Amino acid sequence: MLFSFIDLAGCRSECVQVQREDFDMRGFLTIAPRGWRALALACSVGFVVGLAGVAGAQETVRYGLAVASLNHGPALLAGADPSIFAGHGLSMDVTDFRGSANNCVAALLSDAVDLCQIGTTTGVDAIAEGADLVALAVTSGPVAEIVLSSSAAAKLPVAADSPMEERLRALKGLRLVSGGTGTANYVILRQMLSDAGLSIDDIRHSALQDSVAMLESLRHDRIDGAMWGAGATGKMLDEGVAVRWISTASKDLPQISSIPFVTIFAKRSWTEANAQKAEKIHAALVEAIDRMVTDLEGSSRLLRETYFPELDEAIFKDGLTQAVAAAGNFPEAKATASGWQTLLDLQQANTGKDYANVSFERVIMPFARAD
Repeated sequence: MLFSFIDLAGCRSECVQVQREDFDMRGFLTIAPRGWRALALACSVGFVVGLAGVAGAQETVRYGLAVASLNHGPALLAGADPSIFAGHGLSMDVTDFRGSANNCVAALLSDAVDLCQIGTTTGVDAIAEGADLVALAVTSGPVAEIVLSSSAAAKLPVAADSPMEERLRALKGLRLVSGGTGTANYVILRQMLSDAGLSIDDIRHSALQDSVAMLESLRHDRIDGAMWGAGATGKMLDEGVAVRWISTASKDLPQISSIPFVTIFAKRSWTEANAQKAEKIHAALVEAIDRMVTDLEGSSRLLRETYFPELDEAIFKDGLTQAVAAAGNFPEAKATASGWQTLLDLQQANTGKDYANVSFERVIMPFARAD
């Protein structure tokens, strides 16, 4: 298996991102494998590092990955253990786009990669704007959480183990940050508030993109809480400085946990020309999800050794726990019609775009449909 680093957005921004340590601009846990950090800091472009090889004739899959985060855990696990794809007659040639989902889509449309694994909202918008893409697999539901500072949580009339609706209503009036309008976390935050009879105007919401700024603001009482990617606040949770208030991977939020959050897209023309290969890719990702869920200890060890050797143990453990729960909501890597429509409805309400050409039947390949 090969890993590539392609800096399509310019080296300066990528170097800055890596120097900021463990988090990308959306709050997702995103440490590069050994060698990637040095590679980014050196501003190398198009450099390829061979991490592992498996003997035998196999079809190569040029796999575009928007970001190497635990949210994309099944693909990372398949990269760390080439036997997962090899068992289906495939080998992975992974290109990490280091947080730029738009660059991943651009590479897909220009045939630089065969697949693009990204946040589903990005792919849906690309299709709405004319890209003829299909979905081959869904590997995760939302991997985000609302975390409150311990001091803010202590002032509320309900606790972190109270019924979900009570916890949501308790957010009224709090200073809460998330990604800005159009980001997946913002869209889901609005929906959760709506389910509890609240709106975004009922909280003191601010948009924030910088994880470090979020953590410092939470620690120093400049905000009461944050809707952020799971794992970002793991150390603060471990220290007792913060409290996990709500997790989107929770079974208490079935209308949220069923939303396809991470999806693998391909061009329709490529899929039609590689029908069997596409189904093999889906099957390999199902195996990767199963491995994460059923062999958590082994998967944890392999992911940590391969990608996150220097990451704080509490952050890694917390992020992985949430990621496994979210992936476990899609054990067959399939989307449901209701979950897909919920995503489209949320996106339409947020962006005002027409998503008529992004219907479940048109976009989700038959082998990736749960119903």
